[in-house]
Amino acid sequence: MMAGKPRTSIWRLVIFALLPLAIGWLAMEGLALAYFLIGPSSRAPRPQLLYQPHPYSIYTLAPNRTDESRRRSHNSHGLRGLDFSAQKPPATVRILCLGGSTTYSDGATTDGHTYPAHLERFLREHYTRAPFSIEVINAGLPGYTSLESLILFQTRLLDFSPDVAILHNCLNDAWMAVNFRTFASDYSHGRHTLGPLAPHKWEYSPLLSLLFARATTPFNPYAPNRAVDLIGLIHERWGETPPPDALSRGEPAQRCADALGRNALSFVAVARGNGVIPVLSTMTCYDDRGLYAEVMTACNDRIRAIAASPPYGALVTLVDLARKMPWNPRAFYDICHLRDRPEGLEQKGKIFADALIREGIVERAGRSPTVNAER
Repeated sequence: MMAGKPRTSIWRLVIFALLPLAIGWLAMEGLALAYFLIGPSSRAPRPQLLYQPHPYSIYTLAPNRTDESRRRSHNSHGLRGLDFSAQKPPATVRILCLGGSTTYSDGATTDGHTYPAHLERFLREHYTRAPFSIEVINAGLPGYTSLESLILFQTRLLDFSPDVAILHNCLNDAWMAVNFRTFASDYSHGRHTLGPLAPHKWEYSPLLSLLFARATTPFNPYAPNRAVDLIGLIHERWGETPPPDALSRGEPAQRCADALGRNALSFVAVARGNGVIPVLSTMTCYDDRGLYAEVMTACNDRIRAIAASPPYGALVTLVDLARKMPWNPRAFYDICHLRDRPEGLEQKGKIFADALIREGIVERAGRSPTVNAER
């Protein structure tokens, strides 16, 4: 009977030792929660997640969202810009602009200053008296490679009955070749599906969220991490360049150009097979490291070769933006993104508009049965 008393005393000591710690922890949790409720962070607008997972294209833009700066908004279709009818209006030439962040136009101060918006304005001014109206849809998604743009085009955008589609990809494809030691043509060496879109379990603690604010996710209920960008959410560990022996053989440039070229050819085939006029484009990029420039040059040359070689030369129009708009610091704010200036995004829209006008693309689309039948 005497043997049970020591065990009771030990448990009592443990309880009395842990109780102050538990009370202290709860008190600190309460103080941390009060800080989040009434402190400076309570007045900061909570960021809306602008992206959502997708089973085939990794991620898409979340519909009906606006970023914190109110500069970018997504319509009901999950695309940047004003909303539009899924069913093409009568007597309308509908143009799609596919690509990554350079099409999405990260540098635009409003949705109306993106390169697709400028393209639409220039075309409407030129075709004021045409028997059809013109509608340009911004289908650019930051981070998209030619593969994701192809998937988006084939699985979603064709539902909008486009007449013309512009594929403006290259830089993100090159990024996938430059920043990883291996390369797979489906880009699985560097991509993973966006998600999970939920905080870690420990983030439900106000105290831990305060102490480890730099380690929180953008989905933290108290202190969303605004420093985590899309690259950190969709890529495997990156930053290790290909080995020197691969670089000496030019493998990254060749492999990337092969993958991009195949996707571009598939885009042309899908477009032509669905009555859409395909347009390909090169991209402008400034790089002082050398490797990026090498890969970009190979990719741009592959796009030019596709547009110049039979039978594709007669089936596709090329906008050689890399030559028509070389990099300069007044127009670009980094290696590839344009400023919201007349010599920046507006000039890009004009170059594309001039090319479509010069090649008679809009007139051809305006004479198509799908446009004529709706008049």
